[in-house]
Amino acid sequence: MAIRIRIVDGHFVAVCAARSKLRAGDFYYLCDAADRALRAKFLLDYESEGLLKSDTRDLVSEEERNRIRAEETEEEEIDA
Repeated sequence: MAIRIRIVDGHFVAVCAARSKLRAGDFYYLCDAADRALRAKFLLDYESEGLLKSDTRDLVSEEERNRIRAEETEEEEIDA
């Protein structure tokens, strides 16, 4: 789901882009693809830290997992 990142009373808040109107000062807009990528990354991170049950495998495809791992490995090599 596409979202807008908005600052409300000094706090970052994510709101549904389809159900909200653009406001002056909206911090960022994330399209559906960006939202999926972030959700997959958070699920993998939380799962690896033991914060989620391993049944999250059903929520993130193996292809997405492999893509995220490949990108992280590539970044580690560049940083080295």
